[in-house]
Amino acid sequence: MPALDALPPWMMPLLAVLAILVVALVVLQGFLPAMRRPSGGRQARARVSAAVARGTDTKRPIAERASAFVEAGREANDALRKPRLAARYAHYAHELAPGDPTVVAFTIEVMRLAKRHVGLERALWLSLDRATDDETFETARAALVTLYDGPLKRPERARVLAKLERAATASE
Repeated sequence: MPALDALPPWMMPLLAVLAILVVALVVLQGFLPAMRRPSGGRQARARVSAAVARGTDTKRPIAERASAFVEAGREANDALRKPRLAARYAHYAHELAPGDPTVVAFTIEVMRLAKRHVGLERALWLSLDRATDDETFETARAALVTLYDGPLKRPERARVLAKLERAATASE
């Protein structure tokens, strides 16, 4: 070919090295996902699937379903190292039982890890409304104060919430 004859002599070895590097990159990208998988990933995914199946079973009580989603989220976060998936399961659990102390604590933990600040804000306001005990109310309130002071940058809301106390309901 006349075009190849016009190239400098050092160009052909350089093109060969670049071609080899491109092939190596493509092969390496094919193997990287398999190498990054944590050990025991198959068993962890099976445990997550079983927990999600229990959580979506509408014949079970709501508290049990919420607990199953919390279990799935813990497994996704700890074993699979997927905080966004764990946050999704926390959201499902929170929709089922927004006043449950375990669900509220787990939702706060994983949504912070996944940096789902707006979703956490919504969940915490719902938890404030549906809290059945003072401890859950205080946990949600303190988390909202931290959220407004930190990532959401609303210090005026944080100051108001810091002074907020749960209104005692007089049952007369």
